[in-house]
Amino acid sequence: MTEYIAVVKLSISTVTSVTCYYKMSVRRVLRIIRESSTLWFAILVPLILLPLPLLHPNDVSRCAYCVLLIAIYWITEIIPLAVTSLLPVVLFPLWGVMSAKDTCSSYVKDTLMLFLGSLIVAVAVERWNLHKRLALRTLTLVGPEPKCIPREWRPEETEDKEFLVLAKSFSICTAYAANIGGMATLTGTPPNVIFSGQVDTLFGHYGLESGVNFANWLLIGIPVSAIIFVFCWGWLTFVMKGKTFPEVIVAINFLILVLLWVTRSPGFITGWGAGFKPKFVKDSTSAILISVLMFILPSKPPICTTSSDDYSLENNRGRENEKKFVYEPILNWKIVHEKVAWGVLLLMGGGFAIADGCQKSGFSQWISDGLIGLAALPEWTIAFLLSLIIACGTEVTSNAATATLFLPIVFSLAVQLEVHPLYFMVPCTMATSLAFLLPVATPPNAIAFSSGYLEVKDMVKTGIAMNLFSLLVVNLALNTWVVPLYDLHNLPDAFRNLTLSSNMSALSLSFSTLPPISTAPTV
Repeated sequence: MTEYIAVVKLSISTVTSVTCYYKMSVRRVLRIIRESSTLWFAILVPLILLPLPLLHPNDVSRCAYCVLLIAIYWITEIIPLAVTSLLPVVLFPLWGVMSAKDTCSSYVKDTLMLFLGSLIVAVAVERWNLHKRLALRTLTLVGPEPKCIPREWRPEETEDKEFLVLAKSFSICTAYAANIGGMATLTGTPPNVIFSGQVDTLFGHYGLESGVNFANWLLIGIPVSAIIFVFCWGWLTFVMKGKTFPEVIVAINFLILVLLWVTRSPGFITGWGAGFKPKFVKDSTSAILISVLMFILPSKPPICTTSSDDYSLENNRGRENEKKFVYEPILNWKIVHEKVAWGVLLLMGGGFAIADGCQKSGFSQWISDGLIGLAALPEWTIAFLLSLIIACGTEVTSNAATATLFLPIVFSLAVQLEVHPLYFMVPCTMATSLAFLLPVATPPNAIAFSSGYLEVKDMVKTGIAMNLFSLLVVNLALNTWVVPLYDLHNLPDAFRNLTLSSNMSALSLSFSTLPPISTAPTV
């Protein structure tokens, strides 16, 4: 009996040990799976999408596979956006969408150089604190404290609550102002730059000039931004109740750059770009020129032998600290390498490559064919619906990624409907900047939210009205001064001929899919 009990105890202990080991193993496996979920997701997504090109072996499905894979990686951000932007270099050649040479050439365009030049100039402004001087000048105009609240007439508890409201207002208006201000210029936000590059590329396929440049975009962006900004100020008010030498040099160069951009081809007069060969000089030429000058111009006047510290706002004792003049340029490569957003450049380059791949494979045309039913609606209604869809999409995805994915499709849809492509692309581009609802929508929103003064409900409460009003302003601007500015009532013959040929191709394809007509046997 004793031996039997010992055997039973041994069996129970063995079963318990095995059960515990099994539970520990299951927990360990689950923990490993949970910790490596990014790896599994990155592997499973391509496999899940794989039937698309295998069951439909054509260029459209292969391009769709590549674009969907990149879009999912962009939305989920399982790997950095910049790294995802390099995937077209791998996927397009492997799936036969575009050759490696054509794909790589899509990454470096005139628009990319324009954005790079703007970033380098911005680094120069930041290095020599010109932005701080502008902020201080603004404070001297409006005052450093909110004098509208008479502190001596309020109890401390009321004062704390009111200043908390002010902190919320300042945080959220800073984020909104960054989003709104980026719409004003062609280089103010990545979607605008992507729009400029894709428009030039898509129009260039048919031997046409898009007509979009830095100067005439100001005629759209500044009024729209100003109207939305005034509404933003009023709405938030209702809801929330000694210069240094390098500063001068950077400011002068910045003003020269803006002047070169505006006067290259203003439209109403002949610009300086007309003095060169047609289509040779672009806005990127001016941006890179000023950027190069930042690496050449000295940060100290050569005729002076004082140290760099003598030119600070606090130190005016230059004669006491005389030193030998040492040449130091406004910018050096180390600073530019650290501060320039290289990932954004890769993101834009990947967007250009995707646009070219969608166009060459016919993927954009295939999607626009599916949207041809919108032809029954008025053009202004289609433009509003498209901008509304993109404004909703940009709340959960990067605005640059949204512009990259949607603009080629919008272009093809416009050509199919015999509408000038800019009539749809301009409001859709501006809609990507109308991200006022969620903290994850744009980096300015995230920065404002991270201050700790805001909650999600604060942004949603103010953002719904901001989104709707901004969409109305954008579409109102489209149908008033944007149409005559770009002559959008006249569709170029190249697009009209393309529409006719695509319709004939679709007609021939439909006839080719009909069953053959059987002939009666002759007697």
